Amino acid sequence: MVMEENYELISIHVNKNETNRLIASIEEICDRFNLYNYFGIFSISADEILKQNILEDSENDASIRFVFEQFVGGILFRAEGSEGNSFEITQILDLLSDEIVVSDDGESIELYFFINGIDEIELKMRKSIISKFIEEKQLDSKKISHGG
Repeated sequence: MVMEENYELISIHVNKNETNRLIASIEEICDRFNLYNYFGIFSISADEILKQNILEDSENDASIRFVFEQFVGGILFRAEGSEGNSFEITQILDLLSDEIVVSDDGESIELYFFINGIDEIELKMRKSIISKFIEEKQLDSKKISHGG
């Protein structure tokens, strides 16, 4: 996808110990660009990408570079891994984003979110996915807090 005009580029490196910093950065980006409705979508997308490469493998010291780029009509959310990282399109990523591009070598993934004119049915579906994700996270945290 070719973007006609870039407004701003933000890059964040994250390893398995810095996921909270990534979420805080996503929140700052949403505040800066007035994308409050997209905080959940971006956070879930980041979590899904991290699960693929960092969180699942406790031995993995790799980091992922997340890039947020605003362009006319949308936001590009890109994840670039170091050697050994491999990104795949998951059902969640496919449902949350408007377009996905995975590099030929699988070491980067680009999620495009078109801000103007989102379809109402698609918006409802995304809200449903976010609600389910939040419920799962709450259940996971309850299991952890109860030793379980």
